[in-house]
Amino acid sequence: MLSLDHYRTAKVVAEDSSSYLLKNTLLALKLGINLILARRLCKDRIKGYFITKNIYFKKDNKILIYA
Repeated sequence: MLSLDHYRTAKVVAEDSSSYLLKNTLLALKLGINLILARRLCKDRIKGYFITKNIYFKKDNKILIYA
């Protein structure tokens, strides 16, 4: 069973090596990853963009996350 009951602060590093902290991010201990919802990113004024088949999340014109 996967435990999803730990909230922590996640550090997101941009391509230029600058970083941003996301508070209250859900941590999946057994997976070793943080689960980040788009709604959560929007609360921190991080904007999401779809381009072709990819999604990009930007803050201050810096790409923080892309998939």
